[in-house]
Amino acid sequence: MISYLESLKNCDAEFTLEEQNLSAAAYKNLIDPLRYSLKVITSEVVKAEEENSPYLEYDKLFENQVKTELRNLVQQAMDHLDDNLTIPHSKVEAEVFCLKLKADYYRYLAELEEGSNRENVAEYSLIAYKQANSIATSSLPPNNPLRLGVALNFATFYHSIAGKTDMAFKIARQAYTDAVAEMDETNEEKNSDSSLIMQVLKINIACWSKELPLGN
Repeated sequence: MISYLESLKNCDAEFTLEEQNLSAAAYKNLIDPLRYSLKVITSEVVKAEEENSPYLEYDKLFENQVKTELRNLVQQAMDHLDDNLTIPHSKVEAEVFCLKLKADYYRYLAELEEGSNRENVAEYSLIAYKQANSIATSSLPPNNPLRLGVALNFATFYHSIAGKTDMAFKIARQAYTDAVAEMDETNEEKNSDSSLIMQVLKINIACWSKELPLGN
């Protein structure tokens, strides 16, 4: 699938939203397992350091290998996305979708980096999330699944990358509240997609509220 997507890079035609979804899903199926593996091995490195394990060196080597593989894959996904972003989009959803993906990919890179490198990619992620969120909130209804997805990931960025739980809570709560007021009982398919994201938003709101200082 990835090879096929790469063959389309020289095509000047605009990707449909369905094609963009397929592209994102293809990379997601490769990226997500690596992100999970990295979390597991990183926890093993921490444990090995605490126990002064003789296998610490090997754990760190494996951790670095996974980081390199993940970094290269995310960069490949971003290169493919950048090619698509250079093509003018006739639909708002397509533009928002691409900006959301760009922000997500930079967030993944921020998880891998430290120091100034982390700050730089985090800033790129923030800019893309702000752009995606601005267009989504001004052009898409509050219960639109794509708009909700942008809000969810934007809030996650503030919590896990920027360390600003108050902003994460604010974005998630606003998105959830607005969507509840606009739920369309006659459109079950659309409600199903939106409801799944809203459930995650609701869980995050509950968790993050406990991290806020009293009075907030």
